[in-house]
Amino acid sequence: MTKATLRWALISLSLLLVGPAVAWVVGGLRDVDGGRAVTLLVNGSLPRGLLSGLVVFAAATLVGAVGARFLALGLGVTCAGIVLAWAAWSMGTAEDVLRRANSPADLPRLALEGFLVTAAAAALCAFLTKVATHRDAHLAPRNAKGIPGLIYPTDTEADARLTLAIAVPAAIAAAAAVTWLLAVTNARGQTLAAALFGAVAAAAAAQVIAASRRCLITPAVPALAVAAVALAGPLIANAVQGSRIIDLTFSDHLLPIARPISLDWAAGTLLGIPLGLSWAGSMLEKKLVEPA
Repeated sequence: MTKATLRWALISLSLLLVGPAVAWVVGGLRDVDGGRAVTLLVNGSLPRGLLSGLVVFAAATLVGAVGARFLALGLGVTCAGIVLAWAAWSMGTAEDVLRRANSPADLPRLALEGFLVTAAAAALCAFLTKVATHRDAHLAPRNAKGIPGLIYPTDTEADARLTLAIAVPAAIAAAAAVTWLLAVTNARGQTLAAALFGAVAAAAAAQVIAASRRCLITPAVPALAVAAVALAGPLIANAVQGSRIIDLTFSDHLLPIARPISLDWAAGTLLGIPLGLSWAGSMLEKKLVEPA
């Protein structure tokens, strides 16, 4: 009863207090024209954007660490994702940025930002896994000679490095395919949901491959895969749509893989990975992450 109460208290705190607070911080960003076509790196004040990002991740780390340490790893990751989702909702969209600039010049910066914040989400996953290890020893088998914080063999014959080399590309492909299919509009909720289900697919694919090779992955593995997709999305759109990209953006035909940006990817990663790992784990009866 006490654990259930604490679980819902932390979820409520993340959803109703911490999340809105960081959304207010990000909502204060403006573009060079005073509008809302902003991300953490594409705005009228880069120092303020970077500071906003630090505040967002500090808040997400705090609630995530509480959840991972005292309740469950999946809950900690999910609560951190809720905080990032609030912040993501306060940013502009890829189309907003392209239309304001009337140029694809910001696409490389959007790609870099997507990669950096999602890589930060992966680092947060690794940190929360370490925090949770003090409570759940199975998260990092003591005698396993794997890759610390990422993947561990569950028997002496398993090859963790080869498993990682197979699991990450599969997770990248799964995340890219699902995100591409679901990002059908530039609506804020649509892009966040596309990134979320892309992360679910990445986590499930990585978990299935790891289990088939008698290994155990942590949430950081699929998070790194999603970071690669976040980096590739805007670059692919720029390469494929080329000089037509602004016209296509104004007609709502921007390449779907480029629609989720920045904190869409990071929030979707933290919200989707526990679901994907838990679902695949329940199918395989090898569960790393408890459902939130």
